[in-house]
Amino acid sequence: MIITGSNYSTVTSVKFNGTSAAFIINNSGQVTATVPVGATTGLISVTNPCGTVSSASSFTVTPSSVTLNLKVYIEGFYLSGGLMAAVADPVGHPALCDTFTIELHNAASPYGVAQSVSGPIATNGLGSFVYPSAVTGNSYYVVIRHRNALETWSKNPVLFNASTISLDLTSP
Repeated sequence: MIITGSNYSTVTSVKFNGTSAAFIINNSGQVTATVPVGATTGLISVTNPCGTVSSASSFTVTPSSVTLNLKVYIEGFYLSGGLMAAVADPVGHPALCDTFTIELHNAASPYGVAQSVSGPIATNGLGSFVYPSAVTGNSYYVVIRHRNALETWSKNPVLFNASTISLDLTSP
């Protein structure tokens, strides 16, 4: 990203919302910075021996993907004590319950499927599902599908506003 300003020939640091970035001084009016891993939406600050100046508006960081960390129990598989049966392969994968499809449905009628990802959920009810960055900033109903269970929807749409979203469907 190219940052323009003045007195940049002596820049000592560039930060994206407090996260340090690698940079190259192009000339006294321009610095090229690399958006660092872990950067979040916020102000860009540039420091030189005279002080620090920050951008007038926020720089928006869009993650390359969004991870949904989900906790869910399926009634027919639930044993007790927060554990489900290892259905898929009890001998080879005793900590794996089964494979599920987790859909994101639009928050407005007709509630069409926006994204769909399949993956495992462990016997403790935990699973992680990765969606493309296109879901960022939008709200979706989270729908759990399994070949041997009733389709289950989240009570309310979930806002996907970070690189990691956690949803626990095991507590009220």
